[in-house]
Amino acid sequence: MTDLATTALDVRLLGPLEIRRGGQAITIGAPRQRVLLGALLVARGRPVSLSRLIDALWGGSEPRTARVTVQNYVRRLRTVLDAADVPVRESVIGTTPDGYVLHLDGQCLDLVRFHAHLARARVARDRGRLPDAEPAYRLALAEWRGEPLADLVTSGWLRTELDRLIDLQATATEEWAEVEISAGHAARGLEALADLTQRWPMRESARALMIRALHACGRSADALAEFRRARQVLRDELGIEPGEDLRRAHAEALGRPASQRLLRRVVPAQLPAGLTDFVARGPELAGLDALVRPSGSPTGAQVATICGAAGIGKSALAVHWAHRVAELFPDGQLYLDLRGFEAHARPMTVAEAVRGLLAALGVSEHRMAGQLSAQVGLYRSLLVGRRQLVVLDNAVDADQLRMLLPGAAGTVTLVTSRNELGSLVARDGARPLRLGLLDDADARRLLDRRLGSRRLAAEPAALATVVRRCGGLPLALAVVAARLLMEPRLSLGTVATQLGEAPGLTALSTGEPSGDVAAVFSWSVRALDPDAARLFCLLGLHPGPQVSAASAASLCAIPLADARSRLV
Repeated sequence: MTDLATTALDVRLLGPLEIRRGGQAITIGAPRQRVLLGALLVARGRPVSLSRLIDALWGGSEPRTARVTVQNYVRRLRTVLDAADVPVRESVIGTTPDGYVLHLDGQCLDLVRFHAHLARARVARDRGRLPDAEPAYRLALAEWRGEPLADLVTSGWLRTELDRLIDLQATATEEWAEVEISAGHAARGLEALADLTQRWPMRESARALMIRALHACGRSADALAEFRRARQVLRDELGIEPGEDLRRAHAEALGRPASQRLLRRVVPAQLPAGLTDFVARGPELAGLDALVRPSGSPTGAQVATICGAAGIGKSALAVHWAHRVAELFPDGQLYLDLRGFEAHARPMTVAEAVRGLLAALGVSEHRMAGQLSAQVGLYRSLLVGRRQLVVLDNAVDADQLRMLLPGAAGTVTLVTSRNELGSLVARDGARPLRLGLLDDADARRLLDRRLGSRRLAAEPAALATVVRRCGGLPLALAVVAARLLMEPRLSLGTVATQLGEAPGLTALSTGEPSGDVAAVFSWSVRALDPDAARLFCLLGLHPGPQVSAASAASLCAIPLADARSRLV
């Protein structure tokens, strides 16, 4: 019988890239070919587009032959992996419509094993089973042999992914140290915590744990010295005082008994509920997915804007996507409604918004004191080293947003607004996404999801009329579906007739402002300056579906240049 220990495949990227079969190293090839394999491994079975692979290999300086070169690398890697007898049912490297995907038995890969051990450790910790959590954390951290892909030069989205993994390792180390302190074995974590504080001197969570561990080991003088060093670094580098966690650890070191309670970093999960019947928006979702593994420089945060008319589904798209990728942001998801377009509330000020974000991150009122610029600096500093998603919904303009944008790599900010936010794109590098109306097929799918196919199939002609008269506006379709759900005896034909007979948008009302199409549009009009509002209202007199700047100028009896500026 064959000894499995001598034939097992081991693929390792949490350190120098290695493939071993039965303890024997397998030659992978040239450096860039190894980078390509590393990029596919980091994706853990998810497809990687050709453009991302090119970015990982050349970082924006690719040759004209880049596509052919990638194809050659893939062909050679297939030969290497086939020779290694990788245990999969299909081609080791599969081809997707726009890239490649690596099929690999998960237990062969150290990154998969790390995530599995970490998940078990966290479950045991959260259930208070510290004796079970400690060995699981040790197994997870034992998979690391250094920085991931340490022997390779990486760039673009791959570099960002590796930075995220490094931060996750640091977080796991902190969690393990917390478990050891809470279980009465503080000395076990001192060496790892010392390494963390040296690598990230401004990481307050690691500093606080170091102080607690030293105090729990009877080294109170060293714990107080560690606090003084931490405070000096924060003052010199950020101009702030230590946070609540550091101050609590300091108080314990001054003579209070060390806490045996398992303390956790505040991890906000503020996303509102998403739509269970969300439809369409495939290209838009794909564009947002690119933010998770950005192709730009890893030195800055990623920002995207979703803009479009009232009722077009901007918030629904943002929240749906945010839920879809939430697991990629282990440090939490922040959400803030900036109230840019509401009937009975003014837009949120920058000061109000910053304080709300700080509160969500666990900052006390005492630490929020000071000027707005200091609060913004504190907010941005807290996100350093974290993988955080920030959703800023319903913004009125770029001025409301600019100070709310984090600067830390690994942070993704998603903004929605009825305005274009062009200066945010030009000055801050935001990626714009313009949301349009649903086509007839997607409009039917939305109604089908909410009403059921049987009800729609009974009145096909009426369905076509409703879809046409709702004009592809998601809010209008949602209002129609709500009416039919609340009144089971109401026929689709009756609704279609009412949509044709009722003046304006009165048939598309739920009786509540937030679900009234006319009311929602009126909030946009109120946000315009008087000249632009007058032009918007007069455009309703135009008989066609499209209007040129010249036609708008004629309707308002104003110069063409003025019409163009008001249409922007």
